[in-house]
This record gives sequence, C-alpha cells and structure tokens, in this order.
Amino acid sequence: MIAGFASRPLLLRMAAIGAYGAGFLFYALALRRVELSVAYPLMVAVTILEILLFGFFAGEAVSLRTLAGAALLLASVLLLYLPAAAPVRP
Repeated sequence: MIAGFASRPLLLRMAAIGAYGAGFLFYALALRRVELSVAYPLMVAVTILEILLFGFFAGEAVSLRTLAGAALLLASVLLLYLPAAAPVRP
C-alpha cells in the first residue's frame, strides 16, 4: 500500500504539510471548547496511536526505541496531569 506512494515524494510531502496544518487548525478550534488539561493528553495519545498504526500498515517492525519513546510520552503526560499527592510533613 505504501510502496505506490514512494514514487511521488513531493505529493507525500505536500499531503503531510496539509495534514499538519489541518491538525493544528482543528486543535486550535478544540481548545475553544475543551480545557487544555484534557486536550493535550488526547493529542499525545493520538500521536502515539498514529506512530504505532503507521508502523503496522507500513509493515515496519516497531523498535524498542519507538516503544520506549511512546512510554516516556505517556509517563510525562501522567506526571503532568495526575493530581499531586499531599506533601509529607515531618
């Protein structure tokens, strides 16, 4: 499926730029209605899903490096958005 696109790299680049622009526009519109604390974790989750789905459809093996990067992204979102624990007092 992907091999047919390889002969048209300019078309792929233009499509990627258009998709990036559309994604940015939709994200900006979503921020009008959804709180950032909800929108940002969803954006990260969709990015991870895209990486894994592209690897699957392109027939590429998902490397340990890719999985580690995805895990770090998820961990960073969890650290940022989970409720903070109460401070420990001596």
